[in-house]
Amino acid sequence: GGGIVVQRGSFDIPVPHNIMVAGGESSRNGKEGVLFLMCYNVEIKGVDVLENGSYGVRIHGSSHVSVSNNQIINNSRSKDGGYAGIQIKDYTDVKNTNRTYFAENNTIRGNVIEWTTGLSGKAIVEVLAVNDDSNNIMLVEDKGYSASAIHVIISGVSIAVVAVTVLILVWWWRNEKRDRKCTDRDAQIGTSSHHDGTPIES
Repeated sequence: GGGIVVQRGSFDIPVPHNIMVAGGESSRNGKEGVLFLMCYNVEIKGVDVLENGSYGVRIHGSSHVSVSNNQIINNSRSKDGGYAGIQIKDYTDVKNTNRTYFAENNTIRGNVIEWTTGLSGKAIVEVLAVNDDSNNIMLVEDKGYSASAIHVIISGVSIAVVAVTVLILVWWWRNEKRDRKCTDRDAQIGTSSHHDGTPIES
């Protein structure tokens, strides 16, 4: 099974919120070390998340979750290269409400996320969320120096990064995506326009 879990147990009870997990250890679980599912305003800090079977930390359908100053090391033990140190993902409750809970406004900073035993992870952080721009991933402070896993995956797009340049590259990717949308729209209507949609005067 998993390790530390903060989740909504039933659709007809309030969403868990205003929770802090500070200190301690979650290690050698068969699944993830820490799971946040359908909750908000939760903080985890100073926890050793070690050698778990899948993800170190999973944030599913949760918002305003802060993951800071944790040791997230040597996870993905069940499959070499199979799981990220941290995964942020939307969650659809198909069993009860059929509602999608969005993973947004989450913050990752100041963690050590690495693999030191010869195995590797899929990514340091993997983001599979519609509102990916809202998640604040500050790997510039995260000491994830495992040579086989220094990258971020955002909505399935893999961006190779060096820790000190991750914010620049994520900024470039977002602007590239925005420029591509503008180019596609201009090609359809046969005009040039600014990013806000106003025509460019010739």
